[in-house]
Amino acid sequence: MTRSYGVVLSCSEIDQLRADNAAVSLSLPCTIKRKSTVKDAWGTDKKLAFDTVATTLCGTKPPRAGILASYAYMIGSQATWQELNFKYGTDVRILDHVLIGSDELIVQAILSQQSYNTLMTVLASEIQP
Repeated sequence: MTRSYGVVLSCSEIDQLRADNAAVSLSLPCTIKRKSTVKDAWGTDKKLAFDTVATTLCGTKPPRAGILASYAYMIGSQATWQELNFKYGTDVRILDHVLIGSDELIVQAILSQQSYNTLMTVLASEIQP
């Protein structure tokens, strides 16, 4: 007896799904910045700077209670946007800063890391001025 566990997609079909989903879901221009250390005159890592990693498009969704509860220990009372979606494969990491218009957010967690995801999804909180 042969069992079927679903449809297996080819790499090109998955790539097409990712491209289609990105075209429909991502419309907000954003900049991803990552903290780096800068050496002072004596060669010591002292100063911190934020370097631009990428300028890309993203999408946002409001927080869901289940996700917020799961990450409450990281978020505390910060205003959180549950999902920031990026094109699959975008170089975004925990503690990166994402600038969307006048909003500056910090990435708290990576929510999608599986190879079958069509978008890169992260949990991010607003940085209060």
